[in-house]
Amino acid sequence: MYVIYRVLHDMNQLCPFTGWLHEWFPASAILKASFMRTPRKLIPIPPRVVAGIDKIAGPKQRTSFIVDLLEREIRRHDQMEALREAAGCWKDEDHPELAQGSEAWVRQMRQQSAGRLERLQQLREAE
Repeated sequence: MYVIYRVLHDMNQLCPFTGWLHEWFPASAILKASFMRTPRKLIPIPPRVVAGIDKIAGPKQRTSFIVDLLEREIRRHDQMEALREAAGCWKDEDHPELAQGSEAWVRQMRQQSAGRLERLQQLREAE
């Protein structure tokens, strides 16, 4: 803590233009910012689960392993919620192009693309 303040104080004495640094960022704010951490939560985990985590991720990687799992689970939960909210919004009558099935529609789209490509190649050869 002292080192950061001392460096800022010395800079202020060496160059008068750095006086604004203390006006905008007081030393107390700079010192507090250097000690900000990610919030920690204590969660009891059964020993057999800890052993499983250590077996998979290793004892030094527990936190990153657990955070990764939780982020994936939250993302999965959000996706499931979005699917539940969207249930019933698709109506067959709104999509007549898929009446013969999606495979037929994809095949038709690819044939149209192939036809366009052939026409473009013929135009380039004609030039």
